[in-house]
Amino acid sequence: MSIQSLCLRNTIHSKYTLKKILKFEHNYNVANRNKQGRLTWIAKRYLEFFKNDPKMKFKVLKNMLSKELKLDVKKMTLYRARAIALVKIESKHLEQCGRIRDYAKKVMGTNLGS
Repeated sequence: MSIQSLCLRNTIHSKYTLKKILKFEHNYNVANRNKQGRLTWIAKRYLEFFKNDPKMKFKVLKNMLSKELKLDVKKMTLYRARAIALVKIESKHLEQCGRIRDYAKKVMGTNLGS
């Protein structure tokens, strides 16, 4: 049965003719699922959160992404993003350790007796 036949279908009840009209309205919730969150982008955006809590639960992170940005991201994507963020945090610490040695050499060269 086509839409036109549904809209124009006549039914006869006693002496009256009724026309039924099909209404195109819905009452259900529409879920917008945006799956564009990428690993490196999530890792950069939530780097501070991972610094404060390196073992952040995936449910908490998933809820944050869905509330703030309406993103629907899989658990494995969040796991990989957290791993990337933790590697970045560790590399920053190693880089700073190298700078401390350079700073110590400069202090020893300029301030005798330090």
